[in-house]
Amino acid sequence: MYVAAFLVTFAVPLAAQQAPSFEVASVKRNQSGDTRVKQTLQPGGCYEAINILLRTLIMRAYRLLEFRLSGGPDWIDTERYDIIGLAPGAATSDDITPRLQSLLADRFKLMTHVEKREIPVLRLVLARKDGRLGPKLRQSTADCPLLAPPGTRPPAACLMKLTSASLVTGGSRMINLVNAFSQIMQKMVVDRTGLDGLFEAELRWTPDVPLAPGAPPGAPETAQADDSGGPSFTTAIREQLGLRLENRRDSVDVLVIDRIEHPGEN
Repeated sequence: MYVAAFLVTFAVPLAAQQAPSFEVASVKRNQSGDTRVKQTLQPGGCYEAINILLRTLIMRAYRLLEFRLSGGPDWIDTERYDIIGLAPGAATSDDITPRLQSLLADRFKLMTHVEKREIPVLRLVLARKDGRLGPKLRQSTADCPLLAPPGTRPPAACLMKLTSASLVTGGSRMINLVNAFSQIMQKMVVDRTGLDGLFEAELRWTPDVPLAPGAPPGAPETAQADDSGGPSFTTAIREQLGLRLENRRDSVDVLVIDRIEHPGEN
């Protein structure tokens, strides 16, 4: 089975912030009619997003799943673009995120604001009244930084491995787990476990549908599993981790598009 390994970080704040920009950037309309999207960060800091929908680019820039982005004209869901940006020294996905925000503001005149909205969510809570965790979730002794310094890789234990049918980590915080769960469920998951610190977790389930291509807050792309077998995702969480997902409504931050324009010529 092929598994993608990555470091899950905290979500990028939605509030406006002073951000670095690409040294050089090219923005071109893609009218090939193809639906395939390619995103890469090449050695030397060259970022490419080929044939990407503009709404998807905004989600990537602000590390959002679709339900946390609102507004905008219809054309941001149909027009595709080729974005190439040079950022010398950029080595990780986190290095590109603020530069995409700057590009959207400069080239597309994107203006946004953040507001609280009540939406359906899944609350992650302890499944047992006595607070005992499941057999596949335990406190970790790994030494994992909150954020790895740019250009460095964290210890192997701090990486999370995620496919469409499994999740394995040797040292993740609950915020990292709920971010991954949000991507898997395609619904906002909020942490109400009260658990603090780092945790080892090993979770396996039978997927209902493949993982959505959009990355959750703080997480890069994931890999597709080569096999499956086991309980549903919600059952696996309860039996293996000792946690439970509850349907609720909750107030969350939503990024609202106030203004966006077609880009000018390069």
